[in-house]
Amino acid sequence: MGPNHRAASSRPLALLSLLLLAPLSLTLPLGPAAMAAGGAAAEAAAAAAAVPKSAAQLQALEVPVGKPNVTRGEWNAFLRQNLEVDLAPWRRRSAELVLLAAAGRQPPPPPPPNTSTSAARQLLQQQQQKQKLVLLRGPHHHQHHQHHQNHWRGSGGLLANATLQLHADLMSRLDLPSVVKVVLVYNNTFYFPLRTDDVTSREPPVPVNLHMIAFVARLQELMDVGKLRLPNVLFVLNVDDNDMRMCAPARNCSAPLLSLIKTVGGPGGTGGGPDTDVLLPQLMFSSSGSMYFYPWQLKRDVAFFRGMPYCSYAWWRKFPPAVCDNPCPRAYLAYRSWADQKAGTGFSYLDVALTDPLGENFTCIPDPPPPTTRVPLSWHAHHRYLLHLEGYAASSRLAQLLHTNSLVLFQRQPFQEYYYRSLRPNVHYVEFWNTTSRMIDDIYDVLDEVRARERADPTSIQRIIREANSFAIKFLGFSAQVRYVKDALVRYKSLFADMDEFIGGMVAGMRARGFAI
Repeated sequence: MGPNHRAASSRPLALLSLLLLAPLSLTLPLGPAAMAAGGAAAEAAAAAAAVPKSAAQLQALEVPVGKPNVTRGEWNAFLRQNLEVDLAPWRRRSAELVLLAAAGRQPPPPPPPNTSTSAARQLLQQQQQKQKLVLLRGPHHHQHHQHHQNHWRGSGGLLANATLQLHADLMSRLDLPSVVKVVLVYNNTFYFPLRTDDVTSREPPVPVNLHMIAFVARLQELMDVGKLRLPNVLFVLNVDDNDMRMCAPARNCSAPLLSLIKTVGGPGGTGGGPDTDVLLPQLMFSSSGSMYFYPWQLKRDVAFFRGMPYCSYAWWRKFPPAVCDNPCPRAYLAYRSWADQKAGTGFSYLDVALTDPLGENFTCIPDPPPPTTRVPLSWHAHHRYLLHLEGYAASSRLAQLLHTNSLVLFQRQPFQEYYYRSLRPNVHYVEFWNTTSRMIDDIYDVLDEVRARERADPTSIQRIIREANSFAIKFLGFSAQVRYVKDALVRYKSLFADMDEFIGGMVAGMRARGFAI
């Protein structure tokens, strides 16, 4: 890329840096240097600051951020905090298998599934003897002559056949074919080797969840034009909310399940230690590549939320009966917001509403709040505080909220997406939900404390917002998500002793069945 391209691509980031470093958020006119750096976007910001308008008339400023500059050290630290934590238990198991293979001993097989599909059963039978031979020879016998291009190639002891064992077990226990599928990447193309419909199709077999479609389609689009190269790899992909904890420790899953969400314990949840899933980014609701800014002094001084009345039921009997037997955070806070309005206190603390009516009788809600309309992300930026609330499990909205210049109030929860381990309370967000003696009503205490903190030091809240925005720009954009998927699949593959050999046999069988592969 030439210098002109570099200068042009840096303009949005230059403006963004200016916005992040301005605690009063556009309440003063921008200077000539900022205008030159930001171009038309800076002119819009200056006009918004200089011309007195009502909050209802102003629109949030959308700032494209381009492709951020993330150093190798920053990226590796991000992977250590997240991906490597997920891989750690599987690395230990893989190392144990390597030691057993070196000693010429065969490990106990994973628990067999009760039933399996005919396609999976056939593949299991075809590969069984070959798998045993690889194990007895040692995990590297078949590839010692290959050139190792990086540290993560061919270093593990798991057997690839365990992926089919995992899928068969999940189908026997849960039977969720729309959200759990065996996925093969071969020669930079996605395939579904267990499909029984049109084997020449490149689309995921039905039934199929929209998250599965988005994940495959968005990556395949990049692969088709040469912008992404993934390794040949076989895995089980789970795009469910995963509130039933498919690979909780007690499940003893035979191979890593690649999921979008998992439970890690902490407040709520069912205990028993963190799930053993390896997390991947969801690609259905990726960032638009923009930040949304609105003048801080014009923002509504309330905690804002709009969303569906989803409930995880993770808090059943976690509070005294006198408080609430089974609180659902979204429904409960919408009720409290509605009760405040009816009591005449208006929107002094909360503006929380649901976009669908409550379909059941939730406890602790004697007067269900009425539903309201949806609002775009840009409208969220009109509010100083944005509530991040769990859904059926984790909500993918958090990444979008971190792309605004509002303070995220994060509800404590036992669920995680792939990047949560990098976030810190009072660094990237402020947490609530059972953090004070008011328990499920602690949001009022938290807002009082945040407002007091800002009165004492206006830069303190802006510092948290700035850290959140910087993190979102570097690690939560689409390009970063794609990079994470690639690194995750490369390191996942390194857990297996025989992945390439197993895929070779699988591809031969697929060709015999008519796959265009």
